[in-house]
Amino acid sequence: AANAALVAWWKLDEASWNGTASEVVDSAGANHGTSSGGATTKVGKIDRAGSFDGVNDLVNAGTANTMLQENVTWSTSLWFYANSIGTDTTQTNRLLGKESSGTSMVFIGVINDATSANSISFWVLGTTGMRARSASNSIGTGAWYHLVLVFDGSSTAANQKFYINGALVSHQQDINGVTPTDN
Repeated sequence: AANAALVAWWKLDEASWNGTASEVVDSAGANHGTSSGGATTKVGKIDRAGSFDGVNDLVNAGTANTMLQENVTWSTSLWFYANSIGTDTTQTNRLLGKESSGTSMVFIGVINDATSANSISFWVLGTTGMRARSASNSIGTGAWYHLVLVFDGSSTAANQKFYINGALVSHQQDINGVTPTDN
């Protein structure tokens, strides 16, 4: 059963998705999602899992103001498996995110660029404005990863915590004061 303080809990364990509204069930409440771009489900680490092609697949869970807020403390936990990690300079390898009119964005993704190889990147753009990246080579391909991110609600990137498979991971790069045009 879901905890009363839990904002959302997507198990992604439905038998299949086909783009029907609210087909991706939020077991914690009302933030049900809809698949898009061909996202589907398949056998996962535990039961079933969402399957995304890394190009345009996603689940849209709306813009509830309780999810991924940029000025309050929260944490998120997710499992992911990467078949490949392409070069990314625009944060298209997103694992989880929220965007509001291009002026306020919160997202977590896999980054692989000249600065950070195979890292987790966490961005908060808007009034908070910061980016934190885990140490290079924190992740790879062909394996399941359990990621927990703890956000303290501040604009100080170094305060944010990454846990990969239960271990606290050091930061490779922290930048404070970024804006939506810096992504």
